[in-house]
Amino acid sequence: MDSLMGESTESVPAESQPAEVAPAEVVPAETSPAEATPVTAEPTADAPVAEAPSSTDDLTKIEGIGPKIAEHFQAHGIASFAQLAAAGPEQLCEILDAGGFNSHDPGTWAQQSAMADAGKWDELKVWQDELDGGKPVEPSDDLTKIEGIGPKIAEHLAANGITSYALLSQATPEQLSEILASGGYSAHDPGTWAQQGGMAAAGDWDNLKVWQDELDGGKVVSAPDDLTKVEGVGPKVAEILNANGVTTFAQLAGTSPEAIGEWLTAAGGMMANMKPGTWPKQAEMAANGQWDELQVWQDELDGGV
Repeated sequence: MDSLMGESTESVPAESQPAEVAPAEVVPAETSPAEATPVTAEPTADAPVAEAPSSTDDLTKIEGIGPKIAEHFQAHGIASFAQLAAAGPEQLCEILDAGGFNSHDPGTWAQQSAMADAGKWDELKVWQDELDGGKPVEPSDDLTKIEGIGPKIAEHLAANGITSYALLSQATPEQLSEILASGGYSAHDPGTWAQQGGMAAAGDWDNLKVWQDELDGGKVVSAPDDLTKVEGVGPKVAEILNANGVTTFAQLAGTSPEAIGEWLTAAGGMMANMKPGTWPKQAEMAANGQWDELQVWQDELDGGV
């Protein structure tokens, strides 16, 4: 049996024996680090980079800024003390105008904000106590020291923002006349008020007093001219002209013949029949010093006619 079995075993060819196949090892594909780790592309120069939002401060801590204006500033990119401090008054005015807040004066807001941004709250509080709605308060002066200004007019000027000698000195006669007219004071002549205000603001009281002694109700008193040098004007007519405020050649030159005729008619008598048609023109030549030309013309006139 052993021999048979041995033979039997030997007789089986080696090729016919099934080959044992070792199970294939599954080798996981190696993954490169570039494939395994997602890479976030770095922003290029063309790609916009979002900026971190700036901190927001309570802008209502600035004297003159209320909640509505603070909200309006935030909508225009000004949300912090630092941003407000960096803005110029012109820029702030443009932003205010865009929101209908053009009556507000932002003149001190940037400086206030710089102090707030630096944490100088004590100093800021002291300054804010001196402000009025964020604006510096002009010191009030006694405007009745200006020749021609009484208590009522001083009060009216103050109501229109003119409270000091300095402010009065900066106003033009036209501006003052408009203010006076709005209060029913149009009969007053503010022609010298600005100059008087300037002298008072500078403390030049001695020279101001000397000048005021020469004024009449704040108006310059012109030296009278001899109106009888006008052909047709005698001493009595000159008195009538003076009584109606005409004392100089320049004043007579600016008076219409019709107005003069009314005064003469009111005087009655022979004066009512006088013809003043040439008087203003003669007076103009006299005021300009054209005496030779005036003399030639007067030689051609008869009683000023």
